[in-house]
Amino acid sequence: MRQHDINLFFTLDYNELKRNYIKLFGKVNTLNEGRKDKWMQLLMHLRADGYFNEISDSDFDFLIFLSVSVRGAYFQTTSAEAYNKSEYAHLLNQMLKPYLSSKGLIVYKRWLESQ
Repeated sequence: MRQHDINLFFTLDYNELKRNYIKLFGKVNTLNEGRKDKWMQLLMHLRADGYFNEISDSDFDFLIFLSVSVRGAYFQTTSAEAYNKSEYAHLLNQMLKPYLSSKGLIVYKRWLESQ
Protein backbone atom coordinates (compact mmCIF):
# COMPACT_ATOMS: atom_id res chain seq x y z
CA MET A 1 0.00 0.00 0.00
CA ARG A 2 1.41 3.43 -0.94
CA GLN A 3 1.85 6.15 1.68
CA HIS A 4 -0.86 8.29 0.03
CA ASP A 5 -3.33 5.41 0.24
CA ILE A 6 -2.49 4.84 3.91
CA ASN A 7 -2.97 8.56 4.67
CA LEU A 8 -6.30 8.60 2.81
CA PHE A 9 -7.44 5.53 4.74
CA PHE A 10 -6.59 7.07 8.11
CA THR A 11 -8.25 10.36 7.16
CA LEU A 12 -11.45 8.60 6.15
CA ASP A 13 -11.22 6.30 9.17
CA TYR A 14 -10.73 9.31 11.46
CA ASN A 15 -13.91 10.93 10.13
CA GLU A 16 -15.81 7.68 10.62
CA LEU A 17 -14.51 7.41 14.18
CA LYS A 18 -15.62 10.99 14.88
CA ARG A 19 -19.15 10.11 13.80
CA ASN A 20 -19.28 6.91 15.86
CA TYR A 21 -17.53 8.07 19.04
CA ILE A 22 -19.01 11.47 19.72
CA LYS A 23 -18.14 11.50 23.45
CA LEU A 24 -14.51 10.56 22.81
CA PHE A 25 -14.04 13.26 20.20
CA GLY A 26 -15.88 15.75 22.40
CA LYS A 27 -13.19 15.09 25.01
CA VAL A 28 -10.46 15.40 22.36
CA ASN A 29 -11.92 18.76 21.29
CA THR A 30 -12.01 19.93 24.91
CA LEU A 31 -8.34 18.98 25.35
CA ASN A 32 -7.43 20.69 22.08
CA GLU A 33 -9.20 23.88 23.17
CA GLY A 34 -7.29 23.78 26.45
CA ARG A 35 -3.97 23.46 24.57
CA LYS A 36 -4.99 26.30 22.27
CA ASP A 37 -5.79 28.53 25.25
CA LYS A 38 -2.43 27.79 26.90
CA TRP A 39 -0.61 28.39 23.60
CA MET A 40 -2.45 31.72 23.19
CA GLN A 41 -1.57 32.78 26.74
CA LEU A 42 2.09 32.00 26.09
CA LEU A 43 2.12 33.94 22.81
CA MET A 44 0.42 36.92 24.44
CA HIS A 45 2.92 36.85 27.31
CA LEU A 46 5.84 36.75 24.86
CA ARG A 47 4.28 39.63 22.92
CA ALA A 48 3.93 41.67 26.14
CA ASP A 49 7.61 40.97 26.91
CA GLY A 50 8.64 42.33 23.52
CA TYR A 51 9.53 39.12 21.66
CA PHE A 52 7.05 39.86 18.86
CA ASN A 53 6.50 42.84 16.63
CA GLU A 54 2.96 44.17 16.50
CA ILE A 55 0.67 41.19 16.00
CA SER A 56 -3.01 40.91 16.80
CA ASP A 57 -4.77 38.20 18.75
CA SER A 58 -6.56 37.18 15.54
CA ASP A 59 -3.17 36.71 13.86
CA PHE A 60 -2.15 34.51 16.78
CA ASP A 61 -5.38 32.54 16.34
CA PHE A 62 -4.51 32.01 12.68
CA LEU A 63 -0.96 30.91 13.54
CA ILE A 64 -2.34 28.42 16.05
CA PHE A 65 -4.69 27.08 13.38
CA LEU A 66 -1.75 26.75 10.99
CA SER A 67 0.34 24.98 13.60
CA VAL A 68 -2.41 22.39 14.09
CA SER A 69 -2.62 21.92 10.32
CA VAL A 70 1.15 21.59 9.98
CA ARG A 71 1.23 19.10 12.87
CA GLY A 72 -1.38 16.95 11.18
CA ALA A 73 0.36 17.09 7.81
CA TYR A 74 3.78 16.42 9.33
CA PHE A 75 2.69 13.31 11.19
CA GLN A 76 0.68 12.03 8.23
CA THR A 77 3.64 12.31 5.88
CA THR A 78 6.43 11.30 8.25
CA SER A 79 6.94 7.71 9.31
CA ALA A 80 7.50 6.97 12.99
CA GLU A 81 11.09 5.99 12.21
CA ALA A 82 11.77 9.28 10.41
CA TYR A 83 10.27 11.53 13.11
CA ASN A 84 12.80 14.10 14.23
CA LYS A 85 11.84 16.29 17.19
CA SER A 86 14.31 19.02 16.21
CA GLU A 87 13.12 19.10 12.60
CA TYR A 88 9.50 19.30 13.73
CA ALA A 89 10.23 22.12 16.20
CA HIS A 90 12.15 24.00 13.51
CA LEU A 91 9.24 23.66 11.11
CA LEU A 92 6.77 25.10 13.62
CA ASN A 93 9.13 27.84 14.76
CA GLN A 94 9.52 29.01 11.15
CA MET A 95 5.87 30.08 11.23
CA LEU A 96 6.61 32.50 14.07
CA LYS A 97 9.88 33.88 12.69
CA PRO A 98 8.35 36.64 10.48
CA TYR A 99 6.59 38.07 13.54
CA LEU A 100 9.57 38.10 15.91
CA SER A 101 11.06 41.38 17.09
CA SER A 102 14.82 41.84 17.17
CA LYS A 103 14.70 40.55 20.77
CA GLY A 104 12.77 37.48 19.62
CA LEU A 105 15.13 36.88 16.70
CA ILE A 106 18.10 36.76 19.07
CA VAL A 107 16.44 33.95 21.02
CA TYR A 108 15.45 32.20 17.78
CA LYS A 109 19.03 32.35 16.43
CA ARG A 110 20.43 31.03 19.71
CA TRP A 111 18.00 28.14 19.55
CA LEU A 112 19.03 27.37 15.95
CA GLU A 113 22.70 27.38 16.94
CA SER A 114 21.99 24.96 19.77
CA GLN A 115 20.49 22.38 17.43
